Amino acid sequence: MPAGMSFDQMVRVPFILRMITRIHAPGNTMSQYYGLGITPRGGTQQIIGNAGQYDIFDGTRSLSTFSAKGAPPTRLNRKQIGTVPITVPRQYNSIGLEDDKMFGVRGLGQPFSQPTATFNKAYFTRQIQYAKQRMNNTHEFMTAHMFRGGWTVVPYGSVAGSPLLFPGELGASGAIYTNSTQVPASHRDDLDAVLGGTQTPWDDPQANIIKQLMALQVIAARENGRRITDIWLNGNTAAYLFTNSVIQAVGGSVYKIFDTLNPATEIGPNQEFPDTGVTVVFRGLPDYKFHIYNQGYVTPGTSESFSAQTDTANWNYFIPDDYAIFTPPPGDWCEMVQGSEPMQWNLLERQSQVIFGFGMGTERAIEPPRTDVKMLDNSAPVITEPYAVYYIKVMNY
Repeated sequence: MPAGMSFDQMVRVPFILRMITRIHAPGNTMSQYYGLGITPRGGTQQIIGNAGQYDIFDGTRSLSTFSAKGAPPTRLNRKQIGTVPITVPRQYNSIGLEDDKMFGVRGLGQPFSQPTATFNKAYFTRQIQYAKQRMNNTHEFMTAHMFRGGWTVVPYGSVAGSPLLFPGELGASGAIYTNSTQVPASHRDDLDAVLGGTQTPWDDPQANIIKQLMALQVIAARENGRRITDIWLNGNTAAYLFTNSVIQAVGGSVYKIFDTLNPATEIGPNQEFPDTGVTVVFRGLPDYKFHIYNQGYVTPGTSESFSAQTDTANWNYFIPDDYAIFTPPPGDWCEMVQGSEPMQWNLLERQSQVIFGFGMGTERAIEPPRTDVKMLDNSAPVITEPYAVYYIKVMNY
């Protein structure tokens, strides 16, 4: 018997119960709600290449003049037009799956048996799902940050010229470029600055949140015209809504404070169950959906180890503590822009093809024999009406 090996280790075969997953992907609740995922739902614009622009032609709130009988027509100055650029970020990943890693091995979560000359399809599928999920996570990052004014593209380790690029916070140092969503600074401030005056923060049970939301609707009518109906915040911030005395008093003190409370139901690709949050309609605020959303991402460059992926030091909420995102219902005020590029996945294909948005292909290689699965995505969510949304610090300002 080899030194250091027990009898049981040498002769007994462990009984495999099933495969377990210790941590789960964050999903794509927000991007799916607005139809802004890798596979978009709703409005989609396609451009040649990665750079495009929107032309701006605003409506008017001006009144027409009256004119005296027999007077000539009043000549109007032409409406000014404008333009805003958009740069679509590129994701291009591959994952190699060696034949030897899938040959003569047991299936994941399956008991041991005699080796067979079959391939472990479950292992193959899981690795592809892992690669796709990282791209989905980036889409959720872009969706959450578009309400916060945009995001940056930063070289890995802040090394200039690095071909490895990461999404970064708006204003990050060393950014190659910034994808601004043009949400004005006046919409990305605290309650005092957005609404004017001195506003009571939401962690105070006496905060008149109903009055504050009414004031926000007045501003929204003047600045854009769309009604605010959806409010996103994480559970640490949302907890104070359930103890707000003003909402309780309007809803009726003998009733529960909320009218409906529905657990999240959106399940993204490769996601086993919804987010831990809920969507709440308060009895005193029947016109608003409060989406309590607890998901986030780890800082780019974090190890894939379990401890690193769950460490609070590496965790970033999609919606930070103390903040809330305010939007109209899903509509044409936001959409997906899909860039394009010629792509040839392998040499067996006779020529390249133009891929808009997301595409996937494979390439065989040797020494060792393997399959490289490649995924390309040129797309980004955009806000076509940046004055329609708000990102407000509602507490601790």
